[in-house]
Amino acid sequence: MNQIKTPQEIERLVTMMDLIQSIRQDIKGYFQARIREINLNLTFEMFQVMVILWRKDGINQQEIADRVQKNKASLTPLLDNLSIRNLVVRNEDPSDRRNKIISLTTEGRNYEAHIQPLISDLYDAIKEDISVEQVENMTTMLRKIQSNIKN
Repeated sequence: MNQIKTPQEIERLVTMMDLIQSIRQDIKGYFQARIREINLNLTFEMFQVMVILWRKDGINQQEIADRVQKNKASLTPLLDNLSIRNLVVRNEDPSDRRNKIISLTTEGRNYEAHIQPLISDLYDAIKEDISVEQVENMTTMLRKIQSNIKN
């Protein structure tokens, strides 16, 4: 494994980490503001869970926890709130009774129509002055960085 050899390399790494964290916070702030504007009464964390389920419905609680980078126990109150709002249901996992399968309700699926324009607007803002190819290259590069860190 190569070691960082210069202060400039360390500075580049720190700058990259700061930018990634800052962009995440900006995205969170963007969605929190827009969700309030349309009176959906969702937190950003609830929004994240909903997006995961719109992409792949009927997954177990651990998979959702991994995707939102929370432990299973801290995800429980979030799922409780979504369940109280009739946006998700929990069912026993037939292959492991200790696990719960989380699925969207009809109302939860209907929320996507309200959220999709927000996602589209954010994408338009991101790619302003940036080509689609550059966005795709950046996504590829971020996936590679993530893979390198995990390995």
